[in-house]
Amino acid sequence: MIGPKSAARRPARDQAEKPFWISYSDLMTALMVLFLIAMAVALMAVTQGLQRLEAEKAAREVAIASCMADVAVLAQKPEFAGVTVKDKSIEFGTQAEFDKKGYGLTPAQRNFLRRFVPQLLDTVRGGHCAPWFKRFVVECFASPEG
Repeated sequence: MIGPKSAARRPARDQAEKPFWISYSDLMTALMVLFLIAMAVALMAVTQGLQRLEAEKAAREVAIASCMADVAVLAQKPEFAGVTVKDKSIEFGTQAEFDKKGYGLTPAQRNFLRRFVPQLLDTVRGGHCAPWFKRFVVECFASPEG
């Protein structure tokens, strides 16, 4: 082999610095960044929803407390003596107590309830109470003999 010796062909230097395919680690880094952005957006949406629900709950509690204060004012009228308002319940005391060994109310008790209930309904149906009060539940207890 006579003649000039030729050098082996080497790739150009900048070829190694410009890979055609994105490396696996770069791809995973990009996916992780996208995941973090998606989680941040989801967390913001959930947090804002919870804050809105908490604000609505607080407003509802204030409105119900105001309505119960109106009912307490009604219960303090002299013609409704014996009625007390405790938290979210109305206690009639002896005004709605059954007789021993019976299940009926006396005529005076029936008249009292017939006067009180319409005024109670007028109080809660008007104004700011209407959206929150849908029904009243009356719980009664009788003696074991009755």
